[in-house]
Amino acid sequence: MFASKSTPQHDIAPMATPFNSILLQAAEGRLSQAIKIKTRSHDLAGKQGKQIAHSFLDFLKNGFPNIHNNLTLTIINEKSFVYYWSAVKSDKKLKPILLLAHYDVVPELGNRWLQPAFSGINDGKAIWGRGSLDDKSSMLAMLEAIENLLVQGKSVDRDVYLAFGHDEETGGEQGAKQIAAYFASRGLEFDMILDEGLVVTENVIDLVQRPVALIGISEKGLLNLELSLEHEGGHASMPGSTTAVGQMSRALRQLEDNPISARLTYPISTMLSRLSSETNGMNRLALSNLWLFKPMVINKFKKSPATHAAVSTTIVATQISTSNKINVLPTRVIANLNIRILPGDTINSVQQYIKATINNPNIQMRVVDGAYEPAAVSLLDTDVYRQIEKSISQVYPEALVAPGLVLAATDSRHYQDLSSNIYRFMPMRLSKQDLTRIHGDNERILVRDYHAAIRFYWQLLLNLS
Repeated sequence: MFASKSTPQHDIAPMATPFNSILLQAAEGRLSQAIKIKTRSHDLAGKQGKQIAHSFLDFLKNGFPNIHNNLTLTIINEKSFVYYWSAVKSDKKLKPILLLAHYDVVPELGNRWLQPAFSGINDGKAIWGRGSLDDKSSMLAMLEAIENLLVQGKSVDRDVYLAFGHDEETGGEQGAKQIAAYFASRGLEFDMILDEGLVVTENVIDLVQRPVALIGISEKGLLNLELSLEHEGGHASMPGSTTAVGQMSRALRQLEDNPISARLTYPISTMLSRLSSETNGMNRLALSNLWLFKPMVINKFKKSPATHAAVSTTIVATQISTSNKINVLPTRVIANLNIRILPGDTINSVQQYIKATINNPNIQMRVVDGAYEPAAVSLLDTDVYRQIEKSISQVYPEALVAPGLVLAATDSRHYQDLSSNIYRFMPMRLSKQDLTRIHGDNERILVRDYHAAIRFYWQLLLNLS
């Protein structure tokens, strides 16, 4: 069923798409409708959450009748949805595949929207609104692809599952985590899990001139840590030789001045190696010989906040709580740290590093708002990874394909025990400005990119089955 080796990109034939302009215009309309349904995470968690979820499900049933007539729908925890597409002639040697997405969105925030945040306006070039990038577009593109395959009378020779969570933006505890438990209770294991993540970057990686499609093979872990310090208070007119604010300030400065050493992890070093053939001059020499030029490459990465995060476990103070009056010495100072953990580091090793760096026994540490380890690194030498590569190249033939590291969190972390092949990719082409729209003002997806996303999932399902 699969090739034993990766096919050179120049040998991959472009996809033969069945999508005409009428089908794609109808798909655009359904995405616009989905955006208009206000599925904010905090609303879904509130009293009206069940009603909002059912309204969204009613929209899905009306918009994708063939899916709801041919696939099995299971509702998890009242608000998350699992679809099961049973193979007609199942090859028992093939484990099922799982496609993930979420339909909850962050609040609109800001007042600089050029179009209302839940308008779903299609101006002919782009479709506007919350969820157009994160992550209703992926969800709807999957459904459009499968609906079209069903209309064509096509079947699959392995089982396919779709899992759509309702609270990814707030951690996925009630959505993805419960879905994963449901799968585990049924003894399911997956040959591949594909979630949102990295994208086809345009003018983002300045090492190469071509677009680069990055497939996330791991993601950073998270640790929210509270530092607290108890100290004698009093009037600010009679301070002692040291204060709680002073001690905590020194501790935070120590962490800023002594970061955890940056390094190239496997996802990043492999990405650079894959891109090396497209670079010129010193860049090509350095990336082709990372064993020698690693310190230089790391230093270059550290110059930009975005690339610095790719090679570092980042520790940043985000909140400080002290006295509520300007002339009162606080008896307690609290500082909250947001820590993104690089693969290879652990929650425990980071805590030990912070404790040793601060070197103040008066400061106590406590984990708050959850913590999770970096994701396991998925392999590249697998049939399913090669099929993702192939599908990207068929839809985006101009793009280089390389592995990468996801810096934020996705629902996929809740499925770690269900597959050793977890990948994170969103099939859309985004510029630097487009990337700022995710969770920012003026979220939108270009119509051409939404068309490409639909084609990608259609092609991927054909390639896998």
